[in-house]
Amino acid sequence: MTYHRTTALVVVGWLYVVTGVTMLIAPFFAFQAAGGLAINGLVLGLGVVVLAAGAGLLRAAPWAWSLTLAIALSGVFVTAARLWTGGAPEGLVPALVTNLLTLLVLWLARRARTIAVD
Repeated sequence: MTYHRTTALVVVGWLYVVTGVTMLIAPFFAFQAAGGLAINGLVLGLGVVVLAAGAGLLRAAPWAWSLTLAIALSGVFVTAARLWTGGAPEGLVPALVTNLLTLLVLWLARRARTIAVD
């Protein structure tokens, strides 16, 4: 895996970790149902896995790139659809922002690799 992809996975991993922790301790999630807390924990867990893959602590790091891209793309579409249909913005906006930032970081890493090859 290239340096740019590895760096992108580390950045995305930290992004998910910070978002997961923030979502778990934010005041408006204090009375959230168990399912919502499980999703927040999943975001945190995904961040740890992606961070570990980017840092080279997991052998199969190339799968982490594809997995992160797939989750971010599906997250953008699902979150946008839920917002469009009247979902609670205080819970959905952080998820949408995280997924959009993830896509931006992945795109920048792809672009940096393309420029480096040229």
